[in-house]
Amino acid sequence: MFMDAQNRVIATEEMFRVTLTRTSVYPREVVIAALGPNAAAMILCHNHPSGAALPSRADEALTQSLKSALALVGSVAGGGTYEAGKRHPHGVHPPRQQGVLEAPSKSPW
Repeated sequence: MFMDAQNRVIATEEMFRVTLTRTSVYPREVVIAALGPNAAAMILCHNHPSGAALPSRADEALTQSLKSALALVGSVAGGGTYEAGKRHPHGVHPPRQQGVLEAPSKSPW
């Protein structure tokens, strides 16, 4: 989801498709997509086909790469990256609680 400076959703897009066990996410493509609607922030989502709710090391590394890439163009991945899984009691795991992302300065969350 792409958001404006007031954290209102201005566009949504499915960017990548996954196989049963793997996906490739390219930070460059995420940045290019953010520039189209002039997004100030993004909410990035993905699923874990295994049902595991906690982020893997690869998830954490990708989150940091995306944050860094988006920061270069003045956009943030601060709304949160949420991972849903059957084993998590609430179905969603916000990584801010795990210290992976910090809250953006202007956030309704």
